[in-house]
Amino acid sequence: MSPEPISMTEQLRRRAEDLLAQASEHSLPADIDDISKLHQELAIHQAELELQNEELRHTQLSLQKVRDRYVELYEYAPVGYVLLDATGIIRHTNATWRTMLKRPDDDFRGIPFAETLMESDARVFLSRFRSLFHNPADKHIELQIKRHQTKPFYAHITAKRTISEGTKNDNNELMIIVSDISERKQTELYRDIGREILQILNEPIDLKESIQRVLTTLKIRTKVDAVGLRLLEGEDFPYFAQDGFPADFLQTENILLEHSKDGGVCRDKDGNVCLECTCGLVISGKTDASNPLFTKGGSCWSNNSFSLLDLTSDQDPRMHPRNNCIHQGYASVALIPVRTKERIVGLIQLNDKRQDRFTLEIIEMLEDIAAHIGSALMRKQAEGALRESEERFKALHNASFGGIAIHDQGLILDCNQGLSDISGFGLDELMGMDGLLLIAEQSRDAVMNYIRSGYEKPYEAFGLRKNGEEYPLQLEARRIPYHGKMVCIVEFRDITENKQARLALDQKNQEMEQFVYSVSHDLKSPLVTVKTFAGMLQQDLLGGDQQQINDDLNYIERGADKMQRLLDALLQYSRIGTGDSPAQCLSADQQVQDCLGALAGIIQQHQIQVSTGKLSCLLHGDPMHFGQIWQNLIENAVKYRGNQLRPHIEIGATQEGQDVVFYVRDNGMGIAPEHSERIFNLFSQLNPGSDGSGLGLALVKKIVSIYQGRIWVESAGEGQGSCFNFTLPEATIHTETTT
Repeated sequence: MSPEPISMTEQLRRRAEDLLAQASEHSLPADIDDISKLHQELAIHQAELELQNEELRHTQLSLQKVRDRYVELYEYAPVGYVLLDATGIIRHTNATWRTMLKRPDDDFRGIPFAETLMESDARVFLSRFRSLFHNPADKHIELQIKRHQTKPFYAHITAKRTISEGTKNDNNELMIIVSDISERKQTELYRDIGREILQILNEPIDLKESIQRVLTTLKIRTKVDAVGLRLLEGEDFPYFAQDGFPADFLQTENILLEHSKDGGVCRDKDGNVCLECTCGLVISGKTDASNPLFTKGGSCWSNNSFSLLDLTSDQDPRMHPRNNCIHQGYASVALIPVRTKERIVGLIQLNDKRQDRFTLEIIEMLEDIAAHIGSALMRKQAEGALRESEERFKALHNASFGGIAIHDQGLILDCNQGLSDISGFGLDELMGMDGLLLIAEQSRDAVMNYIRSGYEKPYEAFGLRKNGEEYPLQLEARRIPYHGKMVCIVEFRDITENKQARLALDQKNQEMEQFVYSVSHDLKSPLVTVKTFAGMLQQDLLGGDQQQINDDLNYIERGADKMQRLLDALLQYSRIGTGDSPAQCLSADQQVQDCLGALAGIIQQHQIQVSTGKLSCLLHGDPMHFGQIWQNLIENAVKYRGNQLRPHIEIGATQEGQDVVFYVRDNGMGIAPEHSERIFNLFSQLNPGSDGSGLGLALVKKIVSIYQGRIWVESAGEGQGSCFNFTLPEATIHTETTT
């Protein structure tokens, strides 16, 4: 066993004892000269010792200053330091940590760190402590830490292992580094609140419901006791909606107008109404940003409203303060003006009985939320004005001089002078007439189908005047109660001029749709190919490499061919909806059978089994449109059948509410969910190497949109098959229930 090491102090003491023993062995100096010499040497040694002592004192002072500096840096660092032992017990803390917890004089030693945390966060910390203690690198936790006599704060915690001097490894300590992230969390909270409120305000719901949901969201997310919104009504600003205010408070505070003794409304020298208390001051826009109660945005806020009671009348900026908020015990109060453009039209009020609920940053974020509410108010008002305008237009439309007839299964029960003017029949002739006699023979079957099906959207037919003249007619019907039974009211409109205008509009559409010829991204690819190989061809011509020249020409030709195919497809696409083909009433089942007949060759070639469900409805529109829809969808099902041994295509329709949903289902390659929207874009091809221009589904989508329909695809993923669904509400005539 090796001897224990000897300390430096012990070594010096032993050397001194040895020197003293040696000195005692020698005789005293022989003469006075030796004594003088010895005295001089002692004096020199004494001076040297004094110099060394002085240098040692300076060194000690420097070390003390350095130590004090590092202690100060540790104690007052911008983060809290908490030293824990292996069991999570606090051994030491710095001043910053103690200040964070509002307990600067407490020591915290011997207290479990988990006791300083909120209960739910303490469980999280304890569950992760062992891992954090043994391997703290790259680990962090966000927790809530208790504060003395106030609300907890959010903290970001990291850690570092330390080893105390003179201890063994099993006594290692963990240095917890604590950063206060309350402001960041607060910013994130109000950003989320703003996003939620903006989403609510953008929903197409009633203004009252929208504002009530906004206030509920504010109350829940900010955890204040009460919120309210005042809005301009006449000349006053009553609560439009609120959540949390007691009834007696609302009864006294709902009115802000100041009244004179005779009951009249008080006004200033400019004729503006006078509004009382702090709410009135904010809404009047008379806040002073130099006063700490107010912000540059015109808001008023206080974390201790009780102090306002101590203001003298000269110091109090409010007009006739009521102090009801204070009497109700609300310590924290925030009043945020709501503006539409530059005009204040309301106020958001947040009250809480706890102190210190707001900061300037929170108020500024609430001002942003108020700006969103102001914008929503403007939009809702505009929407209301639009609805009123539409209602006025509808009233004028219903009272127009177009032909109006009330009929029961075609038998005219009543009509207006406008119908007499259009048809040439007298009113007495029209009463009791079969309304189909006002329709040209070529359109009667279709019109009768519309009548039987209860169709209530505008459609076109050919009318017949008393003199035998045929003319283009638009009909629109509605079911109404009439003398105790449901009948139809129909509007007849002579659309001869509309037809002429439509021809002119079609010409404009052709001009507008020329953009299709030049905007496609896919046109760039063959153009780049042609340009690139044209440049290479120039070089190869100089080099005389015939084989390379032929390759260049082949690439150029293929690029040109691809451009031609794309241009042809674009031309076809641009013509959709611009043709003048007359609308016809056709069977949906016959349309499908015609397409299957046209595609019988490729269907038989690939041995595809096709099944069709019952398609009992009629379609009114351009037959070419309907044929292109089913042909493109069936061709796609054939093209992308994949490696199925028994490829199958199913065609049918289902009734969903008022809509007939047509579908083409296959068991082919399927479509990944992320591509379910993109496939309907121009030139969109999931397989760039496949044949075609990538315009087929875009063309189908455009046709469907002409008939106010929609198209979508359903697929469980690649290899799971696809089902293309579409509706044609403007074209579908119901005859029987579709299954």
